[in-house]
This record gives sequence, structure tokens and C-alpha cells, in this order.
Amino acid sequence: MLANVFKPKAWSSLLSLSTHAFQLSTLHPAMHTLASLLQGIDLADATVAGDPSVLLSQPVNFDMVAEGLGAEGLAWVKPGNEDRLPAGQPVAALVCTPESRAKIADPARIRAWVLTPSPRRVFAQLVQQGFAPQRPARIEPTAQIHPSAQIGAGCYIGHYVVIEEGCMIGERVQVLHHTVLMAGTEVGADTTIGSHCTIGAPGFGYERDADGRPMAVPQVGRVRIGQRCHIHSNTCIDRAALGFTQLHDDVAVDNLVHIAHGAVIGPRTFVIANAMVAGSARIGADGWVAPSVNILNGITLGDRLMTGMGATVVKSAGDDQTLVGAPAEPIEQFKAWLRARKRLTEGRQD
Repeated sequence: MLANVFKPKAWSSLLSLSTHAFQLSTLHPAMHTLASLLQGIDLADATVAGDPSVLLSQPVNFDMVAEGLGAEGLAWVKPGNEDRLPAGQPVAALVCTPESRAKIADPARIRAWVLTPSPRRVFAQLVQQGFAPQRPARIEPTAQIHPSAQIGAGCYIGHYVVIEEGCMIGERVQVLHHTVLMAGTEVGADTTIGSHCTIGAPGFGYERDADGRPMAVPQVGRVRIGQRCHIHSNTCIDRAALGFTQLHDDVAVDNLVHIAHGAVIGPRTFVIANAMVAGSARIGADGWVAPSVNILNGITLGDRLMTGMGATVVKSAGDDQTLVGAPAEPIEQFKAWLRARKRLTEGRQD
């Protein structure tokens, strides 16, 4: 029996439930000094110039600066984009490299600078420190949670989430609206799971019976997700036939990804939108699975392996390789093939 029984509610009631569950900081802005934000991050590779007491009300992009919203704003500039910062508009604080600072037109309009070789990372840390939306620790009343499920302290469980029997959810996990965690799923601390995900459904495994009809192979394994993982919306992660489908710590999975039964994703690996990792495939640590990549079942990919967009990976590969194309091959071979094709189309021979 589920802990919360579904009862249809009027839209007005649902909206009233949502208003106190999640409040965007941009709707309720808070002012911070740059100095107060800097206290919460690692400044080992950063220096501050100008007035650190400047007040900041929100992070801003170039369009917002052009609209005059940069006077109390925190912005950042990617190297090479210095000329895109709108001229003549003030900015309260700017995060950039020391080289970029020298290229900014009219630098006097910038009241404070955070100079670092990694401006995007430092900007993200500052935004997280002062402006990122925060969800309360609560279980929304429309969530359905089996009595045997274990939910750690500080979790947010969204509207119409279903958590089945035997699930184990670590501390400070966020599971957003309409996601389903099926029986026995394990989720490590500080992991975030987006909306409309299905995690722990039976994998797609079939044989044919004596009459040639599809016969489902029982999928009796589970899904194990590590700590500090990020799983975005509309993603499916299937339970293993035996054992575990596993995401190690600090894995980031984009929207619309399918991870099949028995797959293993190594720590700190990124899996980007529309990718498909087939059954029992193993991906090492610190990898990059690009958008729309397909990885064949049962193969093993090494650490720090990169794939090009749309690659179809059909055989195992070792550490530190970059695979591109369909079927995928090491980028050096792919480039050699492109050169050979160019010679052929131009009618030349070596």
C-alpha cells in the first residue's frame, strides 16, 4: 500500500501547493555584496580588483546588460567574446580572465572584477552561492511513497513522484515532479533527478519461445545511482537483468537519455541529450558521451574517452581516445579517411 493515495485536485489547489514549494530567487531577489559571495568559494586561482563591497541583485547575460540591468548585476565573459559585452552599459561585477580584462572597452564602467583562468566555473560558483533557486526539504502531498522506502534527511520529493518498495534515497536528494523510482532503486546523497524520469523499469531483454513469439527475460536486478549525480528530465535508466545498472559518483546525464539494463557509467562522466547506452556497456571515468551518440551493448570504453556528436560506437576502446563517425573510429583514422576521400574526389593520387 502506498503512503500517499492519489486524489485528483483542482488546478487551483495544485497551483497553491506549488507556490510555497519552489520560489525562484529572480522573483524574490536578494542583494549580496561580491565580498560575501566570494567567502563561500575557493579563490585559489582568482584575484579580485575594484570594489568588493559592490551590491549585486542578480546574475546577468549580455542581453540584460544591454537593457541596463547590469548596474547591480554579476556577469562573466568567455575569452574571445569581450567585444560582445555591450558598450556604454555599467556592470557591477565581471568575472573574466586577466587577458579579457585588458580587452574590455571602457573598463571604468565595471565596478569590480574577479580575474581567473576559469571564469565560467567561478561565475557558476558565485551564482550557486547567492542566486540559485533552493528547494525546501519536504515531500509534496501528491507524492506516492511505499512504506518500505527509505528517504534520507533533507530531501525534496516533488508532485506526483512515485517511489516504490525497497527504494533507498540518500540525504539531500531532489526528485522532481512525475518521476518514478521503481522497486529497489538506490540513490546516493546530494543527487538531483529531474521531472518525468523512469528509473528502475525492466530492461528490454527478449528471447523467442517455441512458437517464435517474443518472450520477456525476467529483469530481476536493480539500479544504483551514486552521490552527487545529476539526472535531467525525461531520462530512462533500466534495471539490470541481474545485478545492477550503475551510475558512479558525480555522473551528469542530460535530458532524453536512455541507459539500458546492466550498463555501468564511470565517475564524473557526462552523457548528453538523446544518447543511448545499450545493455551491459561499460564507460570509464571522466568521459564525454556527446549528443545523439549510440553505444553498442556489451562493449567497454576506457577512461577520459570522448565521442563526437552522433557517433555510433560498435567496438571497445581504451583510455584517452576520441571516437567519431558511424561506425565510430579514432579521430586520427577518421581524418585520414577524409583526406583520402578528398584526394579521390579531386582525381589525385599519392
